[in-house]
Amino acid sequence: MRGAVAFSGLALAITLGLLAQSTALSALGRLAPLWVLLPTSVLAALRLVVDLRAVPDAPPSPHETRRRQLRITAWLAGVVVSVYLFGFLPAATVFLFLFLRVETETRLRSAAITTSATVAFVYLVFGVLGGIAFPEGALF
Repeated sequence: MRGAVAFSGLALAITLGLLAQSTALSALGRLAPLWVLLPTSVLAALRLVVDLRAVPDAPPSPHETRRRQLRITAWLAGVVVSVYLFGFLPAATVFLFLFLRVETETRLRSAAITTSATVAFVYLVFGVLGGIAFPEGALF
């Protein structure tokens, strides 16, 4: 539990520090950092509150810890390879849907709705309004 509180506190401190640094940028230059850092700061603060209120669980076994680390590493490697091969939006869509279904055991309908809403939001905010070109894949 102490590790979770320390991590959440560090995440909050880093995002707040980056938020403070972004105020030195021009109005247009700080727009993208604000889009990312404001929600991240709120989520980090909420995570810190949840971690501070949590009842300590029995620590996982070293074998379970290693298994979790390897699983997350495999997910991240899959995302990186998928983005390289297929481009950001298709890879992010498939990754989010599969992650919700496999790791969090979200129901099919909820996973589809969440994935659709998230990808639409990212595309509209960053692609359309922000004018950011998403990376294309090597194959497509």
